[in-house]
Amino acid sequence: MFPSLNRHPDGSYQSLGSIQRQLKSEIDGLRKMLQLHTMPDPVLSRCEELLGAAERDTTALESQLV
Repeated sequence: MFPSLNRHPDGSYQSLGSIQRQLKSEIDGLRKMLQLHTMPDPVLSRCEELLGAAERDTTALESQLV
């Protein structure tokens, strides 16, 4: 997946901790990009619609159980 992730240009390998820190940094960067995402995205919009529907359904079920 990340072919150069664990190998330095000189052919030596990084430590597991170094690889974990690099992956965490990549994930944090992706998370930040998602948070800053301002252009409409059909997939994200659909996820938001489904989340809203799930919240409404949950509220309706709760009111029926009371």
